[in-house]
Amino acid sequence: MTVAETPAHLAEGAARTITDHIRRTLARRQRCVLALTGGSTPAATYRNLARMPVPWERVHIVQTDDHLTEAGDGPSWRTVEEHLLEPAAVPAENRHPMPVGTRLDPREAAQAYGHLLGTLLTDGAPDVVVAGLGEDGHTASLFHGDPALDTARWVAVTRPYQNTTRMTLTLPVLSGAGLRLVLATGSGKAAAVARLLGDDPSLTAVRTVLGDDGHLLVDGIAAAGPYGA
Repeated sequence: MTVAETPAHLAEGAARTITDHIRRTLARRQRCVLALTGGSTPAATYRNLARMPVPWERVHIVQTDDHLTEAGDGPSWRTVEEHLLEPAAVPAENRHPMPVGTRLDPREAAQAYGHLLGTLLTDGAPDVVVAGLGEDGHTASLFHGDPALDTARWVAVTRPYQNTTRMTLTLPVLSGAGLRLVLATGSGKAAAVARLLGDDPSLTAVRTVLGDDGHLLVDGIAAAGPYGA
């Protein structure tokens, strides 16, 4: 776990780490694939990343997860688009939102996204995963007890959670990325961070994503524990 002094410091450091990994990846091959989540904490990282000297014409953006929605794009994609894709002028052909519009059959849409990933990913995994940590301990849209945790498919549709059904990349895809960042800031995430560090079995998903060499990045408040200890 790396503890940043403030959320701003966390976002700056995360963006530098991602940029360095992109450069190393592109030194070895033509394309780099980032799998990105939504949310306020990653948004700050994306704003910093958009200012970095990255050859975006060689970088493809996919999603870790999103909500099924009546709109064409989900809320997580809109976060990525607003804070990274538009400011960085990522080429349209390198942007790959999840097909989460409810006019589509969700399981067929998940299968189609899995086929797309098959054309983009090297060895079945993105080069970079940026995920968050929910207050209940979930990451991406992988919730304790959901069948999506156990599927071998690359993309799954979850059970309804807080009245929302979601599409998510699964553990085999997320855990295989060369760089895996899980971000958590603020007092609302302090209990989840403490549970993660305390080996709470309900946080198996985020622990699997992090593996032995993933990066858990938190600010001082989230690191202090639920009672500010």
